[in-house]
Amino acid sequence: MARRYRAISFVAVFFLFAAFLLLLLVAISLPIIKPIYILALQTTVQVQATTVTTQLRFGVWGVCGANASGNQQAILANCVGPQLGYQITPSLTSLAGLSAQATDILSKALLILLILHPIAAALALIALFFSLFLHSTCAAIFASLAALLSGLAGGIVFAADIAVVIVARQKLATITNSQFTVLFGNGVWMVLVAVCLTWVAVFVLLARACHCCGVKRPYDDGEEYYNPYRHQNYGI
Repeated sequence: MARRYRAISFVAVFFLFAAFLLLLLVAISLPIIKPIYILALQTTVQVQATTVTTQLRFGVWGVCGANASGNQQAILANCVGPQLGYQITPSLTSLAGLSAQATDILSKALLILLILHPIAAALALIALFFSLFLHSTCAAIFASLAALLSGLAGGIVFAADIAVVIVARQKLATITNSQFTVLFGNGVWMVLVAVCLTWVAVFVLLARACHCCGVKRPYDDGEEYYNPYRHQNYGI
């Protein structure tokens, strides 16, 4: 029976591992992994006839200032964190020309993401572990439940990421005269891909747990139940 579910286990493990990896990368995003961030606050100014784009990039555990001139790639510097509930320093505030009130709005909005991202990654890891033992019905059920919870948590994380950007845009527009642009970070789309991968794994695992969608029970193709009494002879 262990061989029977090997292909299903491989598919589930592949999708869950990819989802876990993406969620983990976002969970330890900027400033630990600087290229990955949730949102960016961008402003463009003229400095000596040169257009300079300045950004504050917000990750789960901190924020970094970024600036670029012309077509040059943005250079990250002056990072805050990693720490829980980080506060933006005055040097970063002045870099983007923001008030303390504006940066406080962003840092508070991101605080809830510190909890949600690691939880979604942990649930995906639990589902990944149980997916290695799909020959056991109990393991298949646990894997299905963990993957289902991970998919729901990932969906909530994605919705929270989108909400943070939308709320930041609305609130900053009321206090900064719309001179700043709030952009989605690549971490948001990584979470979206992870959620899609997780739900594919959920359907595969549920098919194994309930023996549906083409997944047969052991006795459906000629195998029979184990009968401990079938070799006993009963005398009269």
